[in-house]
Amino acid sequence: MRYCRTCRRHLAVDRRVCPSDGSPLQRLPDEPPRPGDWIDNRYALDAHVASGGTSNVYLAYDLERDETCAIKVLRPDLASLSSMVRHFFDEATISRSVRHPGVIPSREAALSDSGHFYLAMEFHTADRLDAILDKRQRLTYDEGIVLARDLLGILRAVHAEGVVHLDLKPENLFVSPSRIMLFDFGSAVRAGLQEDGSVPLYGTPEYMAPEWILHREATPAADLYALGIVLFEALTGTLPFQAADPVDVLHQHVHTPFPIERLRGVLPASFQGRFLWFLASLVEK
Repeated sequence: MRYCRTCRRHLAVDRRVCPSDGSPLQRLPDEPPRPGDWIDNRYALDAHVASGGTSNVYLAYDLERDETCAIKVLRPDLASLSSMVRHFFDEATISRSVRHPGVIPSREAALSDSGHFYLAMEFHTADRLDAILDKRQRLTYDEGIVLARDLLGILRAVHAEGVVHLDLKPENLFVSPSRIMLFDFGSAVRAGLQEDGSVPLYGTPEYMAPEWILHREATPAADLYALGIVLFEALTGTLPFQAADPVDVLHQHVHTPFPIERLRGVLPASFQGRFLWFLASLVEK
């Protein structure tokens, strides 16, 4: 498979130039880059740090900035799909459109000389919320209030730009002593979008809102629902809906009453009424 940088088309042809505009064609490799490789003679890949549904993330050194960064590379099996490439580049545009200290934007989005679609981002050493929960099981009530406050501020900025993140979860949250940071806009779309069901159901089953599951309606309410799930998990140490089959989890989001009463055992009695009402409003179906 080859790709034309000028007309941004994929071509299953064995030729060096695009038949439409005469531009040189870039061959798309079958394998992801490896630690030790260079991206565009600027980014030295030091280590593979994570794999997601659509990409691989590397710790890298930015020669031009003389600092450590993160490089996110689209998986080769998805790089041959025009829709996935467009959505991958949209991630960079969307993340840069949100102006908030709690949002980590992409610095650069490009097709490398080696044929890999990549995003360059800031690298942070703060702990992810999922790692904190794995170690401590759950947060205190006071910590949960701070988490709720900071995430509401971030989501307000995201939604003000007409964006719905669609993958708010502990794995996508950095927690530092001074702030909470939201990253990975790989599932984000423009608010008001209603998909026709022919595209992937973006997001993670355990945090998906019922209306997104049923109708693919991308509205800020979907992120607020996910916020409710995150707060429930952070305070109780468990997810509200779990099953071995992800389809069963989606079914529970749509049809099973939210187990709000499980919060009573972890909340101070004087705050149960107000906080339970707040969380119940977030996860209302």
